[in-house]
Amino acid sequence: MNPLQLVPARLRHRFPDGLAAAGTVPLVRPRTLAIVGSRDALPETRDYARHLAARAAAAGIVVVSGGATGIVTAAHEGAMAAGGPTWVVSPVPIGEVTPKENAPLFAKAAATGGAILTRQLRSAILKSSIYFKRNELLVALADALVVVQAGQRSGALNAAKHARDLGIPCWAVPGPPWLGAAMRGCAQLIDAGHARPLWRTEEVLAGDLTSDLTGDLARRASDANAPAQLALEATAVLRSLGETPMHLDDIVEDCSIDAGMVAVQLLTLAGLGVVLECPPGWFRRLR
Repeated sequence: MNPLQLVPARLRHRFPDGLAAAGTVPLVRPRTLAIVGSRDALPETRDYARHLAARAAAAGIVVVSGGATGIVTAAHEGAMAAGGPTWVVSPVPIGEVTPKENAPLFAKAAATGGAILTRQLRSAILKSSIYFKRNELLVALADALVVVQAGQRSGALNAAKHARDLGIPCWAVPGPPWLGAAMRGCAQLIDAGHARPLWRTEEVLAGDLTSDLTGDLARRASDANAPAQLALEATAVLRSLGETPMHLDDIVEDCSIDAGMVAVQLLTLAGLGVVLECPPGWFRRLR
């Protein structure tokens, strides 16, 4: 599978040079959660990143992060400790690693059902713009973004900016007052309305509408004596859709599912009141 297909079709134009990948690239894009934060992580925020990632992995959600130290390492480790795959979005080409001390983490992620993904196809001098480009891909791959810890000048704030630009839901952990400057970036995101405060882990894990629909779709499939795969396919179709209308052909390409089955799922989702066809042949997701 072309790794660019892991990016929703509406965002693929942002990556004209394509992507490179190592490890396991799934045929159908799964639910994903990006977790980012400071390299200079506090013990309690590092522990929470590990906890959040483990909970996400246990719920079948792929944890996406950038392979850096601190919060990011904790997120990757938490997902793998829970037995789930994790995607490392790297600022350097496949075969290179930065930071060097995370080489074992990169290797383990690729060897345990996860993947290393990058938009950097050739070696280049590492500078801020390279990391900002990495962050854009990281966010584009995610159904939601959580900023666990960010100071006033944290690179995680750049990821949050990409979330605003791309229309990806963003959450930030509101730190207690005694953590002070270490959490000031999270406070700024929340105060500006650029992120929702994450008070409970369950809020972000249940935040994607697809999670609420899966059970209902599975019950409908059971009632109709239809294959159990119905719920999974409907979920994949729904995840492809945004609030901007998308043509049926693009949805089929994005989901890597048979066109007839995609049409069936769109009718089902329209019946549930979460998808609208307008104009004919174009579909968008309703809030």
